Amino acid sequence: MKHLILFVLIIFCTQLFSTDLYFGPGQRYTNFEAAFATAMSGDHLIDCTLKDMKILPGNHWSWISFPRLERIYEKYADARTVLSNFQNYPFPMDLMYSDIIVLEYNFQWNPARYDIRSSLGYKLNPQKSGTHHLSITGTKLPSDTKLKYSLPAKYPNWVGYWIPYTQNIMDAFGDIFDNVLAVEAEDWFYISSDFASPSSSTISKNFEYGKGYIIYFEEPIKNFQWNNSKRKIPELDRSEPQYFSTRDLPNYAVIDVMDIPQNVIEIGVFEDDLCVGAVVVQDTCKQILVYSGNVLRDPIPFSFEIVTNNREAGTPITSYQVLNKETGLFEERSLISGQQKSSVIMFGNLEDPQNNTPVIDNVVLHGNYPNPFNPETKISFSLSQDQEIELTVYNLKGQKVRTLYTGNTSSGEQSVVWNGKDDDGKHVGSGLYFYKLRTEDKELTKKMLLLK
Repeated sequence: MKHLILFVLIIFCTQLFSTDLYFGPGQRYTNFEAAFATAMSGDHLIDCTLKDMKILPGNHWSWISFPRLERIYEKYADARTVLSNFQNYPFPMDLMYSDIIVLEYNFQWNPARYDIRSSLGYKLNPQKSGTHHLSITGTKLPSDTKLKYSLPAKYPNWVGYWIPYTQNIMDAFGDIFDNVLAVEAEDWFYISSDFASPSSSTISKNFEYGKGYIIYFEEPIKNFQWNNSKRKIPELDRSEPQYFSTRDLPNYAVIDVMDIPQNVIEIGVFEDDLCVGAVVVQDTCKQILVYSGNVLRDPIPFSFEIVTNNREAGTPITSYQVLNKETGLFEERSLISGQQKSSVIMFGNLEDPQNNTPVIDNVVLHGNYPNPFNPETKISFSLSQDQEIELTVYNLKGQKVRTLYTGNTSSGEQSVVWNGKDDDGKHVGSGLYFYKLRTEDKELTKKMLLLK
């Protein structure tokens, strides 16, 4: 019966591919008889898939690796050749390694050549909207591959993951897990710490085939190889924020929020009026990846907004406490963008807006959600009494783009939707815009970012 199944499977493979059959990593057989004889010996597994297919979103930094390549001298491949296999090629893109953009394509390669290796991790940004498919042929890096060079201690090692299934972080490192200081992944961050927080937890910190990772070790690692635990776990279905929208950058900082009230469903992090990080809350503690990009500019304190399960608009958090990692105590102070890789905070007492409705004694321009946005956003504000107002959108030159509303408005919370069109009904381009709320005795202005 076992041989019959193998026979049927090989027939299926020959019908799928007219090229040579492959058994295991890179073992080629030119005819059916040789392949079937090897399969009957029980020493090899059939691999009908002769390609790796990467599905990458546009205008997004995907952290990737290339376990399968057509290698030159069994070592590397020309990045230009590999990336030209995108289904809708050509379009501009950036390939990043070691925090430096090493390869740019804007219908001309710069630099003219760059070699990629299966053992390394990369960050790739296809600069075109939509979904992009990258087909890669060649042989896979064997699961038991050992690196022939040492990985230095306390240094960002960009490593690819070539085990052909998903493993938890502890299984992936095996016996050397205690030597891991930190790991940066596209969707999560891990750091070894005595303080229990989302970043120090190993739950849901999983390594996925074809992804790239940045690893910091306590001591140098010689002959590094991924542990093949054979304990497969399913890839996670990650929920995306619905009320906050963030920009995308290749690097991030990390904020762990502790003791989150049960009625909070989303948290947004803001730099000025720009949302730079957001997360869906499903537990009392949550990790937020923050894409501030503010390293060399003037220091800006982060601010926070929450969405609860009984209202749409974000509620500003006026105060929070930051963990002092030296004393282990939380302190009343601000987090400054660009000054720390990871932080732990706690919010002050948060009351349920449904059970304790605040008295509005002023005009408040809450902001717009989402921000950045495409194609529309909702601008929210509150009035303490009925009065005449005007809500207008301007561009960076101060030119009026659209009058969203003018007239008498009732007191309480209000909102107006802007669909990204001007007064002539034409769609405006991507960029930074201002919206101004004029009342009988006030004029309030905030910024919003349209990204297409």
